[in-house]
Amino acid sequence: MRGVCPHSKQPNVRDDLMLRAYSFIWQVTTQSYRPTVEHVFQNIHYSQMDIFETRRPFRDDYNPGRVVARDETIDKMGSAFQDFVDGYRPPDVCICGDSGIGKRTIIKHLLKVLQTKVETELVVTTVDCAEHNTIYKIYLALANKVCPDRYPNGTNPLLLQESIFQEMNDPDRTHFIILEHLEALGLEGPPFNDLQQARSTYSVENTECGFIGISNESRILGYLPKDVVHKSRMHTIETYPYDAHQLRSILELHAEIAFADGVLSESVIPKCAAIIAQETGQATEALQLLELSGYLALQSEAEQVTEDHVSKARNSLIQLQAYNKFTKELTAKEQLTCVIITAYNLVNGTAITPDDISRHYRERCRSFNLNQVKIRQVRNYIQDLDNKGLLDCEGYNAGRGGGIQTKYKLSVPPEPIIQGAIATSGRFKRLLQQQDVSINKFTETEEGIDFTAFSSRQ
Repeated sequence: MRGVCPHSKQPNVRDDLMLRAYSFIWQVTTQSYRPTVEHVFQNIHYSQMDIFETRRPFRDDYNPGRVVARDETIDKMGSAFQDFVDGYRPPDVCICGDSGIGKRTIIKHLLKVLQTKVETELVVTTVDCAEHNTIYKIYLALANKVCPDRYPNGTNPLLLQESIFQEMNDPDRTHFIILEHLEALGLEGPPFNDLQQARSTYSVENTECGFIGISNESRILGYLPKDVVHKSRMHTIETYPYDAHQLRSILELHAEIAFADGVLSESVIPKCAAIIAQETGQATEALQLLELSGYLALQSEAEQVTEDHVSKARNSLIQLQAYNKFTKELTAKEQLTCVIITAYNLVNGTAITPDDISRHYRERCRSFNLNQVKIRQVRNYIQDLDNKGLLDCEGYNAGRGGGIQTKYKLSVPPEPIIQGAIATSGRFKRLLQQQDVSINKFTETEEGIDFTAFSSRQ
């Protein structure tokens, strides 16, 4: 990581911005300068260069170019692919472990390295099982990704299988199909057996295809049939949470690119690593904590990121995760259900029953271009929100004959939900205003974080 210089002095951010603005106005009014779009952006949107050089290393799609702290897993993956490098058929791999501990990063890195070791072109096709959660939907998605023809819903599954594997008949290409979020398939379990049988049935002379399954739940390995596990091409790999030393290596790798010289005090990265190692061991959370710490330092116009910023960022980390869940993981129907619960909690100061949630949903769904659903389906949305850690339930006595019923309330502060809702659709803003929710009170957290602004990384 770049050296820390505690004696370096940076100009006050606000004064620097004022000087730039005055200079820009003077040049324009005296016509000594004709601005371009780039120059206007440079002068007005001074960016985050006082703390960050770039926030790109914190993006989900960032590839650092090398993998650290996962030597054992890389060795196992390397062994799984060694036969392929030696000229044999591509393997099938199922890799599992908690989210945020490097599974996808390792696979991306390995496939990149693998391309330099083999003569054929590697073609990677990814299907998210959270979206395509049955074997038929997987085949349909694959056919529409791999084949030039379009296949509508309802196409015969045998035709889909034949089209997929015959389209892969190319001596100059090897295909890898990546199946993400295998746990979303539920009781169906990982589809390796079905895919392997289809590959065996419909592959032709030059069809070369391997399957890579990724799951955030280790128990998925228990759903693999023994005859699948014992096949020579099949490999199962389990990953484990990072310890503090490993997390420190990951943070240093990203911080070297992300932060300006001398802005990180020496204790920031060790403290971020120690906190997350004790809680979850997830690299994604450690990176979020480090980025939040830098963002808070930027917002307070500090010259350095310190342990105090890390402590404040830790208090906001759960809220950031709630914001990301709302904006990235929930369906439109789940989002509406979540906002209904949030508004009711805030306005009435109490939890809300499933019947009331369903009634509000029926009243509002048309304005969100959503279809009417029965209360049973609304209960499913509630359960999904509960499973994602956004709700708490509490029991109450419904009276004689009613027994003990449940009510629901947010398990997180309302700020990330309201900010996420407003960022998602203006319709949510109108709904909240119609319910007399004072939106302005929730545009920032107690620590002064606007999650929408934070998530708009430069």
